[in-house]
Amino acid sequence: MRSDKAFELNAFVPRMRVYMNKKNPNVRELLIQWVALLSKTPGVEMLKSLPHVLDGLFEMVEDEKDNITRQTELLLHEFLRDIGESMQMQMQVDLNPMIAILGKQLKPEEEDEEEDDVDDDNDRDDHDPGHDPDHSHDRDRDRDHDNDQKEPNQLKQTKPLLNNKRRRAIALSWLHEFLKLGKFQLREQFPSILVVLLKCIQDADTAIATQGYHVNQELFQLVKTSSATQQPLSDHTV
Repeated sequence: MRSDKAFELNAFVPRMRVYMNKKNPNVRELLIQWVALLSKTPGVEMLKSLPHVLDGLFEMVEDEKDNITRQTELLLHEFLRDIGESMQMQMQVDLNPMIAILGKQLKPEEEDEEEDDVDDDNDRDDHDPGHDPDHSHDRDRDRDHDNDQKEPNQLKQTKPLLNNKRRRAIALSWLHEFLKLGKFQLREQFPSILVVLLKCIQDADTAIATQGYHVNQELFQLVKTSSATQQPLSDHTV
């Protein structure tokens, strides 16, 4: 029989999720406090609802305010610890929904910007009836000039860039731990994980590339072990 005092987490979390992408520091700080409270409330299985708020928490790691960044990192660390402890106690934790979230968090922002720039250039070329290929050199020269003008502002971008790298490093740590904990439970995710790691290994940031290499070694050993034990990587047939 369900107690009247039981906490309706399923009704509560969706309302929080609506505000997870808000960048207002006051809203973010309150959300962090609420998520932390729920994770420590007896009888509330917050790990089951974690996929609904995990993406927003990772985004908060890039917040401009240091206190929000620190609180979020601490909360993420506690969640990862809780996941590990729960799985060691043979409690069921579904890691699969969070793999896609981690993959998204590992994608560099520059990749999105470069794709948008290429699409914009292609659109201009395709829709300009008087397009002259030689004019592309002028456009490249103008773009170089714009980049030169941005150099004085690079110092202002140092903190967001560091926070972006920090967010991706934390996501890699989660992915590494998931492989250790989930092992063959994640076998259907192995191909997508490999793609993410291959991108990390060729990252311009040495720390991310090195960390990605080590996570790839974990994945490699899992697949190698499955081959040695003849354990199928997937239940699907082609």
